[in-house]
Amino acid sequence: MKITKKLLESIISRVTSSVNRMNYSKLQLAKDLAWAQNVINWYYTDYKSWTKFCRAHIPLASSTISMYIYIANTVDRYGYTDAECEEMINALGWTRFKLGLVDSNRKLTPKGFIKKYKHFCTTAGGTATKDGDRAYTFSLPKRQADIFDSVLTAYGMVTTESGRKNVRSAMIKLVNRKLK
Repeated sequence: MKITKKLLESIISRVTSSVNRMNYSKLQLAKDLAWAQNVINWYYTDYKSWTKFCRAHIPLASSTISMYIYIANTVDRYGYTDAECEEMINALGWTRFKLGLVDSNRKLTPKGFIKKYKHFCTTAGGTATKDGDRAYTFSLPKRQADIFDSVLTAYGMVTTESGRKNVRSAMIKLVNRKLK
C-alpha cells in the first residue's frame, strides 16, 4: 500500500474522531452513574446500598466510580452544557478535562478552561499542574489499603458509603508530619 498524504489525513481524521467519541462517552458514563446513584434510595433494594449494587454490576473500581460521579456533579454544579463539555474534552482529552474540573473552583468559559488546563502534565509519575501540585493514581492490595485507610483516617480522612472525603488534606498532614 502506497503511503499518501490523503491516506495519512484519513488515518488522523478517523482515529481522532474515535478518540473524541470515546472521551465524550466517559462523560456520558459519569452522568449515568450519578443519575443511577441518586434516582432511588438503594437501601430499599435487594442490594441495600449503592456500593453493593456497583460491586454486582459495574466492573470499575469504586474509586473510579466515585471520580466519575464527582465529575458529573461538578459539570452539573457549574452548569456546563453538553456542547461546552464536548468542546473542552475534544481540546484537552478526558484526563485533562477531568483534572481541570477537580482543580477548578468556579465555572470558566470553555476557551478559558482550555487555556488554563492545556498545560497540565499527565506523565506516569503523577499529574502536575503548572503550579506544581501533583495528582497520583494508584491501587493497593486490600491488606495494605486497610492499613493505609486507618492511617489516613487518623489524619482526617472520612470514609462514607459513597466514598472517601478529605483524602488530600489527610495526605498532606501525613507527609508533613511523618515524611519531612
